[in-house]
Amino acid sequence: IGSGLVGSEMCIRDRNYIRNAKFLLMERNYLTEEEAHKYLQKCSMDNGTNMVETAQMILTLLFDET
Repeated sequence: IGSGLVGSEMCIRDRNYIRNAKFLLMERNYLTEEEAHKYLQKCSMDNGTNMVETAQMILTLLFDET
């Protein structure tokens, strides 16, 4: 039971990273949600990372600018 809870918590955290990165992309680059999602997907493919890692990188980069 405990391991299922950890997995679902990680899944929620991962979705939050992606959601927050999309929000920042939408806000700063005037993208739609679909455009921000496609941007995350493309960056992930180009860099050979998964979307969560890409979202974390974007959040780190954009927060470091402020």
